[in-house]
Amino acid sequence: MRQNESIDKMDNVNSKIVAKIDLHGSLILSSEDGQTFEADSFIQSLKAQGTLSQTIGIVWVPTQQVLLMSVFVPGKRRADWLAALPFTLEESLSEPIEHFHIVALNRSAQGNVSAALVEHALMQKWTKVLEDHGLENAALVADCFSIPIAHNNALQDKVAWNVYANDKFRIVRKDQYSGFAGSPEWLQEILALTGQGKDSQLPELHEITQQYDSSRQTLGMLSGYNLRTDDYVSLSEGYSILQRWQWHLVILFLILLSFLAYTSLETQRLQTQVDNYQTATETLFKHLFPGVNRIINIRVQTKNRINQTDHSVSVGPSQLIHEIENGFKLFPAVKIQKIQWNKNNSSAKGSHSGRLTIFVESLKTQDLEDLNTHLKSDKVSGKISLQVKNVTPALVEGVFYVDAN
Repeated sequence: MRQNESIDKMDNVNSKIVAKIDLHGSLILSSEDGQTFEADSFIQSLKAQGTLSQTIGIVWVPTQQVLLMSVFVPGKRRADWLAALPFTLEESLSEPIEHFHIVALNRSAQGNVSAALVEHALMQKWTKVLEDHGLENAALVADCFSIPIAHNNALQDKVAWNVYANDKFRIVRKDQYSGFAGSPEWLQEILALTGQGKDSQLPELHEITQQYDSSRQTLGMLSGYNLRTDDYVSLSEGYSILQRWQWHLVILFLILLSFLAYTSLETQRLQTQVDNYQTATETLFKHLFPGVNRIINIRVQTKNRINQTDHSVSVGPSQLIHEIENGFKLFPAVKIQKIQWNKNNSSAKGSHSGRLTIFVESLKTQDLEDLNTHLKSDKVSGKISLQVKNVTPALVEGVFYVDAN
C-alpha cells in the first residue's frame, strides 16, 4: 500500500527519478531526496503510464567499477588515434586490454585522450539488467559524473575536487572527464600520492551534500559520457538513429531512382537512334544496289559495289550518296523514306550526270533546314537544294535534290 502511495506521489515529478545499479548489479530507484522505491512495481507503473523511457533515460553505474584514464595518443585523424588508443592504454593495465570495453570520452587539442574502461563481463551484466526492466534505451553513465565540477581559481593556481560522501565510500569529481570512487581510507591514499611530487599541491576538497540534480543532468548533456557504445548500443537506439536519418535516406533513394530512370530513358533513346540509322542505311543500300538479295556486312558490301562502278566518271550516284552520308548521320531525326536517281538524258553515253532525289520526313521543319545548311557547308560534289512538300503539326515531309555537276 505504501508503495502505491509513493508511486502516486511521483506521478507528476517523474523527471526527478534517480536510477542506478549498485556494486552487486541490482537496479535501485529513488527520488533525488533519497526516497527509495521497489523497482519492479514502480517500473510497471511507468510502463502503464507510457512514460518509462521519458522518465528513466540515464542509469548510473558505480565509478568503483569504471576505470577513468587520460593518456597521450598521437595521430591527427580520429580513426588513427582511436586505433592507437588500446595499445597506449595497455601499458597502464595489469590485465589484457581485450578484457575491457573502451569508450573515448574526449580528446584535447594537445592529444590527451580521456577514456573510460569497463570489463566486458560487467557491461554485459549491466545491459542485461536494463533489458530485464525494459530500459533498452537508457544510457549507462559513471556516477562520478553526477557530481558537478568544482570551480577552480586560476589566479590562485589552486585545484579543487568535489566530493560526495556517505557512510561507506567517497565519490570524487576531478574535472570534466575524470573522477574516482572508493573508501575514505583510499581517498586519503590518493591524496597522499598526489602530493608526493616536488611541485605538487594537494587539491582542495569541496564536500557536496546532493549528488543528483535533474536540472543539470539531462540525457543530452551526458550523452558524451555514455558507456553504451560499439557492441553495447541498443537495437532501438540504432533504430532511432535510422529514424533521424530516414528523410535523408529517402531523398538519396529518390535521387538514385531518378538517375536510373534518366539513364534508362537515355539508353532507350540512343538505341532507337541506332535502330533508325540501321534501318535507313539498309533502305539506302537496297535502293542503290537492288540486285543484292542478302545483306551480310553492309559496310564491306557497299565498298565492293562502289569499287565495281566506273571510276572514269567524276560524279555518280554512289559518290554523291557517300558524300552526304555523314550529314544524315548527324541528324537522326530526319528519316529517309525513298531515294531515286534520275539520269540526265542529255548526258553523254557512260556519264552518270543527273539528279539524286531523297524523300525524307521529320517531326520539325527546323531539322530539315539544319541538315540542308550542313550539307551545303560540307564538301559535296553536287548542288544541294531542299523543298518542303507537306507540313502538318505531327509530321514534315520534304525532298532533297542533289544535282551532279
